[in-house]
Amino acid sequence: MGGLVKDVKLVDKAFNDAEDDLTTLLNDTTALKEELSKLYQGMLDALQCECGEELRNAEEEVILKPIANLELVIKQIRDTIRTVKGGDYYSAIFTEFEELKNSF
Repeated sequence: MGGLVKDVKLVDKAFNDAEDDLTTLLNDTTALKEELSKLYQGMLDALQCECGEELRNAEEEVILKPIANLELVIKQIRDTIRTVKGGDYYSAIFTEFEELKNSF
């Protein structure tokens, strides 16, 4: 019966670095969304014309909504990493695999 040729190692530092990087990315994305919102508000205040409503729609649908969706994805990935590293998620899988392998 075949087995693993190399051991699989979980590197806590990599999980921690990934979580930190994703938190930074989430903060940067949120800041970008806020800055773009301020920019668009300034344009709307400066352009008192018929196209103002079109600009507001462009801000919401074309600029801010995709960034908000990106925030959700980044947060979900970060939260998943927190779940995985916060417990025995992967180590339990490998322990069960070893037990199963040894039972044969």
